[in-house]
This record gives sequence, C-alpha cells and structure tokens, in this order.
Amino acid sequence: METIGRLPVGALMTDVLTVPPNASVSKTIGMLRDSGLYEVFILLPSRVGMITTRDILRVSKIEETKNSTIMNYVPTLSINSTLGDAARIMTEYRIRSLPVLDDKELTGAVTSLSAIRFMQKNALPKIKAQNLMTAEPIVLEHDDSVSKARSVMIRRRIDHLPILKDKKLSGIITSSLIVFNMLPAVTVERGALGAEKQVRLDYDVNRLMEPNVVTSDVNEDLGQVVGKIVGLGSTYSVVTMWDEVQGIITHRDLVKLLAEKEAEAGVPAYIIGLPQDPFEAETAKDKFRRVVKLLKKGYPEIQEARSVIKVKERGERRRYEVKVVLSTPSRNYSYTEIGWDLPVIYDNISNRIKRLLAERPSRRHRESVERHIKYQT
Repeated sequence: METIGRLPVGALMTDVLTVPPNASVSKTIGMLRDSGLYEVFILLPSRVGMITTRDILRVSKIEETKNSTIMNYVPTLSINSTLGDAARIMTEYRIRSLPVLDDKELTGAVTSLSAIRFMQKNALPKIKAQNLMTAEPIVLEHDDSVSKARSVMIRRRIDHLPILKDKKLSGIITSSLIVFNMLPAVTVERGALGAEKQVRLDYDVNRLMEPNVVTSDVNEDLGQVVGKIVGLGSTYSVVTMWDEVQGIITHRDLVKLLAEKEAEAGVPAYIIGLPQDPFEAETAKDKFRRVVKLLKKGYPEIQEARSVIKVKERGERRRYEVKVVLSTPSRNYSYTEIGWDLPVIYDNISNRIKRLLAERPSRRHRESVERHIKYQT
C-alpha cells in the first residue's frame, strides 16, 4: 500500500463535471443522475467549490436554491501530489473526489473509485472483511420514513443505511437514491409518488430502497470485497454473518488503507476550532505547520505549539480570530491575528515572525522580540 500511496495523482485522473454557481440545485441533481456521479465542481477565480449528493440532502427547495449557496471549497491537488496524500484528505473530510490543478487550470480529479480500481490491479493486503469494516453500522427498519433516513445521513455524515425487516437485511438506501427522487420528473417517469409527497419524503424506506444489496461475508478477504464493489459498480458492501448485518465497507474504508500520515511539524502542534469547510481546514493546517517549522528554526527550545481558532458569524461572512501559543521550558508566548480569510491570517502571522527573526542579531535582541510577540496582543 505504501508504494501505491506514493504514486502521483496525475496517473489516476478522471474527467470532472462542472456546474455554474448560479444554476439551480434541481439542474445539478439532474446532471448527477444522468452521469451517475456523486459530486460536481464549481470553478471560481481562486478556489474550487464542490457539491456532493450529501450536501444536496439539506436542500428543501431545489428549484429556488442556487449551487453557490450549498457548495464547499475543497483542497486542490497538483499532478505531482501523491495518492496517499489525496487518500488522507478524502478520508478525513469524508469526500470521494479532489480536483487536480496544473498551472491553476482544472485538468481533472482523483476519485475514491479510481484509487480503488488501481488498488485492485495491485497486490492487496490479506485483510478480512471483519477487520476492515465499520462495525455496527446505523440501520433503519423497513417501515421507517425516507425523511428519517435523510435526517440520519445529514446528522451522521453518511451515505448508506442498511434496511432491516425482522432483524434480517432486506435492502439499502443511499443518499443518491433520496436525492435523485427529489426531482418530480423522476417520479412521473416511474409512475410512483406525486410531487407533493416526493418533496416531503414521508413515505416508507421500503418503497425507495434497493433490495439487491451488495454483501460480503465477514471472512471474505479484501480482494473479494474490492472485486464485488468494483465489478458491480457499488460504493459499499454490507458485511454479514448468517444473514445478519455485522458492518459495512464503503469507499472511505478502502481509501483509508492508502492514506499517508500528516507530515510532522518538528514539535507537537495542535489546532483547536478547525472549520468544517474542507478547504479552509486543510489550508489552515498546512499553513500552521509551516509557521511551526519556521519558529522551530529560530527557537529550538519550543516544546509545543497550539493554535486556537474562534469564529464569529457576520451575516454570510465569517470573522476569524486566530491565536498562536508557543510553549518553552520557561514561559509561553502568544500572537493573535484577526481577519476574514483564514489562510491569509496564517500568512500574516508567518510573515510577521519572519520579520522578527530577521531582526534578531543577538540574544538581547531576541529577548526583546519574544517580549514583543508576547505583549502585542
């Protein structure tokens, strides 16, 4: 797995589906349904946004809601980024795809499916399904409502719910099934539910679930599990024993095998209050690691670095207050920066520290700089 993890993502890129930020969510649902994809991207001047099927679950008025209001910014990769790094980001933020940029141009994406297909072509480790699965997954009863399934998926950030009847597996419902059935046109074609009923999602899950569930026995090995998922075009395999649900294996569980550990900053470094937005969270972590490495060079006695992020909502904007605390054997030093853009805040902190270090010709001046950092906030 380590060898595969070092592979550049440029070798695994797939085409991407992009949508305009001002288009309606209903149009995006139709594009996802027709393409069989889980996510779409939105190109912006300096960032890339993404909308996943799970994001759409939150929308109640799909005709009126614009894509820009539900998208999340996501970290971007270069063609030389490793598959292991991509796997770590996808695993941590529960997403299945990351955009790949070459000279600031979107050239494709690396997806969990492309990674799993590549894994299948190489020597897979000898792992049993029971040792890889997410044990005791959340399940629903066949007479629970689709609305309940939707609520559980949003709250628990999951996309698959096995359905039980008399304690036996009878089907599965996914976020894609729910989202695609939010379109009235789909309902008319199937001759099933009326549009009003469709929007409320107050019917039983057994009327929407997929009865032909992809399953694996607890003792099947990784190769068999991956073979079923790839061969059947599935995003999961429910792990069973004697027809009873024991766990579930999704793309995330498989991609996690490839995930690289985050690079160490040289000293213990912690961030408290990371935003949920994947782009801002990943960028903040990367920039904080750089700040800590810079500080370690100038202050080798630093034993720990901690950053605390506080957020205040101002309408649709977020105002951040970032505090960096440095611990040495003798004292703690802190630096605080306030602003609207989290990555820029860390850049400002880094630039300020660089200037301070450049002005430090002697121990006496160094002590003065340290006092300056400590007391300017």
